[in-house]
Amino acid sequence: MKAYVIPRPCLTEAKNITGINNPGIYFLINDEGGTLTEIYIGQTRKGIDRMNDHKSHKGF
Repeated sequence: MKAYVIPRPCLTEAKNITGINNPGIYFLINDEGGTLTEIYIGQTRKGIDRMNDHKSHKGF
C-alpha cells in the first residue's frame, strides 16, 4: 500500500508517478484559509484520472 499527498495544483504532474493510476481510496481535504472545513472520502479504480475528474467538478 502506498500513500501520496498531492496538492490540487500538482495533479497534472502527478500522472507521471508510477502506480498512481491503480485502484485506491482517496481523501479530498478542504483547508481553505488554514482551517479544515471539509473532507471527502472516495474510492477509485482509475487513480489520478478520478482526481482530475474531481478537479473539474468539486469546489475544493
